[in-house]
Amino acid sequence: MAKKSYPKGMTEMEWKRKQGMELLRMGTKQAHVARKMGVNRRTVYDWRKRMDNDQDFRNRKKKGRNSRLTDDQKKRLKEIIDNGAVNYGFPTDLWTLKRIAAVIEKEFGVHYNTTYIWQLLRVLGYSAQIPIAVAIEKDGDYVKRWLSEEYPQYVKEAREHDATILFLDESGK
Repeated sequence: MAKKSYPKGMTEMEWKRKQGMELLRMGTKQAHVARKMGVNRRTVYDWRKRMDNDQDFRNRKKKGRNSRLTDDQKKRLKEIIDNGAVNYGFPTDLWTLKRIAAVIEKEFGVHYNTTYIWQLLRVLGYSAQIPIAVAIEKDGDYVKRWLSEEYPQYVKEAREHDATILFLDESGK
């Protein structure tokens, strides 16, 4: 499947918004614009509102506070996470939002509420991963045994510690 390209300097959402706003200007009904552009009707309603307020299709600058960690501190935090929780001194290799918050406070003297740790993790490049291909070495019996015997223990431990389970591939991404 070929990657879609958009006019230079324009994101996919800006392109959709521009096209949708053009359809609205031509008198197309909002429900039809939503279907055609593959967005929610509420999104088209917001586009109409932007037009009524003489705003254009470009993304607005993100609001919100600047990060309290410098780029160097973020790089160091990523190194700590990649090296594993046990190497940092935790009893298990399970990274939790609370553990990461504790590391940030200890290493950098910055307090983060666990609610915002996920945003920081996304900035650092962590996300849910879906394997593209199945490894040749995959042993179906081992996987079944692990899922039925070992994984439930990890889930139990995560619940006891109010933790989130993260899965990383061998590259740490």
